[in-house]
Amino acid sequence: MANPTNGPAPGKKKTPGQSVAATRLVKKAKRKGFGAHAGDGVVFFGGAERRQTKGGKNKLTCSFVATAFKINVSADTVADIVSHALLVFWRSTILEGWKPDGSGPQVPLSQATMAQVGGGGRLTKYRGAASGFMADTLRRSSITGTTTKARCSIAVDPRRNVFVAQQAAKGVRFTKLGGEVDEVIRQAVQSWLSAAVADQAREANPAELTASKADDMI
Repeated sequence: MANPTNGPAPGKKKTPGQSVAATRLVKKAKRKGFGAHAGDGVVFFGGAERRQTKGGKNKLTCSFVATAFKINVSADTVADIVSHALLVFWRSTILEGWKPDGSGPQVPLSQATMAQVGGGGRLTKYRGAASGFMADTLRRSSITGTTTKARCSIAVDPRRNVFVAQQAAKGVRFTKLGGEVDEVIRQAVQSWLSAAVADQAREANPAELTASKADDMI
């Protein structure tokens, strides 16, 4: 029996470039702007879908599309890349007085509280950044799971739980998905993929990590 003119011989596994399903995903990714100018042999970051679980926690799902070859992308690596970027970004928004999604300035402090900056014991005039402790100790838990499904969480130091709860009752958040956070995630993953294609990607770090240390690692 002659081999098909378009595709591999029967019984041979198709490459991603010969797979109808993969081809559709690539076209979809290009239409959405992911790798629109890329040629064959490129891995696209298809984006991150966020949703809230029944328990009220935010959940991120990242998708990828490879055209002509494949690289190993394990779930713990993605969890590390995304959480690392979020730690650095949210540390920055807290210390610089911005809302966690980058949509605008954080709710300002009262004039009396801002007057404490300098001689009054405050280092900054921004909410949640009296000393920088909360921003520096924002913490990612250790990453657990398998190569196909991994998880971790980001939370403030337990010593700031009461303060964060009080602020949440006022509608003030210090961590939040959406807005500029989506772009932060996209750029972080795309940078890692570019490094992986060049065989220069770093290994996943599953250990617990603080925002201060994450920032120092950049």
